[in-house]
Amino acid sequence: MKPRERIVIPALPSQPTVREVAYQSLRQLILNGTLAPNQRLFENELAEQMGISRTPVREALRQLETEGLVRLNARRGAVVAGLSAAEMREEFQIRAALEALAIRLAAAHLTATHVQALAQMLRRMEEALARGDGASFLKHHRAFHMTLFTAAQAPRLCRMLENLLDGGERYRQLELMHRALDADELAHHARLLERLKQGDGERAAAEYVADFLAHGERVIQQLLGSASEAEAGNGCPRRSSPPPRRLRRG
Repeated sequence: MKPRERIVIPALPSQPTVREVAYQSLRQLILNGTLAPNQRLFENELAEQMGISRTPVREALRQLETEGLVRLNARRGAVVAGLSAAEMREEFQIRAALEALAIRLAAAHLTATHVQALAQMLRRMEEALARGDGASFLKHHRAFHMTLFTAAQAPRLCRMLENLLDGGERYRQLELMHRALDADELAHHARLLERLKQGDGERAAAEYVADFLAHGERVIQQLLGSASEAEAGNGCPRRSSPPPRRLRRG
């Protein structure tokens, strides 16, 4: 019997590559609004500010295009993707439908440990908003939802929802700039947890969908209203954006 040939797989780099660091840096600047919607991105300027060549910047921009965060045009080059009411509304609708399914499935499997974890994440979300800690809020917001998705015991559904959470991070980061939405954000999570405690998955899912879609409309109005004001110019100078942090060559 002929011995099976060994497949040679190259070892992964122990440290992130320059392209990966450039990608993460640019992604975060887009997510937190430093690089604003519809802002043009010039490869040579970004490369100079980061202290790297244009090649890893170009590769990072292509990766960001696949996520819908950047649009590449043969004439205009790279542009930060704008905020579209239609796209945002579609994303909220897809998430609402899939999360409703996850809630119904999870309700049948929730344990006291799950409920305790959800309550703890909700408290930490509230504390984070109270002290204006957006990064901590996003961390515990994600943990709240992933705890619920995991409890559904539907791995494919969980992966789909995790991808949607990642894709919607831009909206949530921008949403945190509007403190008027804080109470609304906490309220629909608190109502969901209360219904889950009562063991009524169908009612929990139905009420969450209604709350989430209503919240989504308020987010759309806030974000697009702010974008319109910024484009029109309301006499208030825009805060200058810090450049991307300089990267070490390597």
